[in-house]
Amino acid sequence: MPNRSIRNFAPLDIVLIVFLLALSIAFWPFFTFHGPGVVVVYRDNAEIAKYSLDVPNICTFQGALGPLTISIGNKSVRVIESGCPKGICIQTGAIKMNGQQIVCAPNHILITVVNFSGKQVDGITQ
Repeated sequence: MPNRSIRNFAPLDIVLIVFLLALSIAFWPFFTFHGPGVVVVYRDNAEIAKYSLDVPNICTFQGALGPLTISIGNKSVRVIESGCPKGICIQTGAIKMNGQQIVCAPNHILITVVNFSGKQVDGITQ
């Protein structure tokens, strides 16, 4: 078996290495976190609260069918109690990544995570 060293790279080996390096540099922003996350709570298309994911907190909001309680901790947010009949929002679990959402449709409440760069929900339907 021949001993290959750096001097014995084939031209296609170098092209492949350069391509993979360029690809990893191009996708680097998608794999990095741009700062502390923020939890934004909407009710009936209106922003009603905004909290940092860095500060543990428990908050309750009045929804259309009753109260909804969220828990912020470990840089994530989750619904721990809701007045809706099926509790799908509770079953969703914790969210922490930019753009993730928890929706409690019966209570008309949307909880979303945005990063420090300010990217937020681009639209909410009625």
